[in-house]
Amino acid sequence: VDGLAVHTDPHGRFHITCAVVPHASRGSNFILKLDGLRTISVNTARHLARKRPAKTNPSAFTTTLNGLGEITTEISQNHARNEGDQYLNGLRSIDMETAAALSAHGEFLGLDGVESLLPATAADLAKHRGRGLSLNGITTLLAETAKALSGYKGDCMALGGLKRLDASAAAAIAGFGRTLHLDGLEELEDVSTARALAEQKGELSLEGLSKITVNAAECLVHHRGRLSLNGLTGVSYALAGALAGHK
Repeated sequence: VDGLAVHTDPHGRFHITCAVVPHASRGSNFILKLDGLRTISVNTARHLARKRPAKTNPSAFTTTLNGLGEITTEISQNHARNEGDQYLNGLRSIDMETAAALSAHGEFLGLDGVESLLPATAADLAKHRGRGLSLNGITTLLAETAKALSGYKGDCMALGGLKRLDASAAAAIAGFGRTLHLDGLEELEDVSTARALAEQKGELSLEGLSKITVNAAECLVHHRGRLSLNGLTGVSYALAGALAGHK
């Protein structure tokens, strides 16, 4: 790993020569961390969105701007042109216009600072064209918002900030049929919620789950995708028997 510290001029400008192709034959992974930025101009955002070199896979080029607390729609549109993974985890909220602009982005998008989403905003964000969407800052999920997010067509979605999930929201988010991370859930006792999650058709990760009742487990094992429950401790004989039914 080669680290490079870059100092800007008085106007905040900087230049990195041959940043993403130190190996001309195979390219390389490159992470541009600009987490110290608290504001960003349209011009800077436009430069960050410049095309990557042809030998660099988009997923190998990552930009982090986790210091930004807010961005305009115009800046969001420029961020969406960035071909690599993007992390904007400093944003606490996004409106419909920002969500619609960011949805044009084509790689992984991290928005772990966003604490809540209205259903209409979630619907715009679900149009995101990238392979992954991380929303680990959301702590409460309405059924209407979950239904909107379930329409996302990417490979994975993370909602690791949820500690609780009611049956209606579980049934709605279960419509997302690829890899779903709900690793913040700590307990699963409600049979209706377990039954709803069992309807999810893709991979379901519940890594944070430390307690599940036997009745809930008997419902959850009907899930037909990969099921991750590595956080469980003190598994009783009865619980082990119930979980053994998972196929």
